[in-house]
Amino acid sequence: MNRFHTLDWKVLFLALLGCYIIPWLVVGTLVSSMVDVDVIGISGWKRALVNSYPVVCFVAMPFAAGCFTARFSKSRPRLHVLLVVLLAGLAFNTWVSSSSWAAQAFVLALSMAAAFLGAFVALRNASPR
Repeated sequence: MNRFHTLDWKVLFLALLGCYIIPWLVVGTLVSSMVDVDVIGISGWKRALVNSYPVVCFVAMPFAAGCFTARFSKSRPRLHVLLVVLLAGLAFNTWVSSSSWAAQAFVLALSMAAAFLGAFVALRNASPR
């Protein structure tokens, strides 16, 4: 039996698009348009905006993806959450990040923890099917 046949590909695609790609583009555009190139000399609300960017990218977006994926997948929600986090982490680490492997592994572990926390919240609050 093909295990990939039972995956809900539409939920995975929508989770990647709605919880990772669109928020990353919107928040990235917002941060880059409001903050100058010289990040070292900024203070106040611009500093808070720059400091909130990693929290949004590595905690809030995976948490939202975990909630969405666990709530709307028809079967095996934890597997769907794992796949969406691995796909997003692989895409981010391949195309965007140029940091060390240790930093990438830490970010992936943090994202996975946030996504499974979101899945836990969604599954705990969901009505029995």
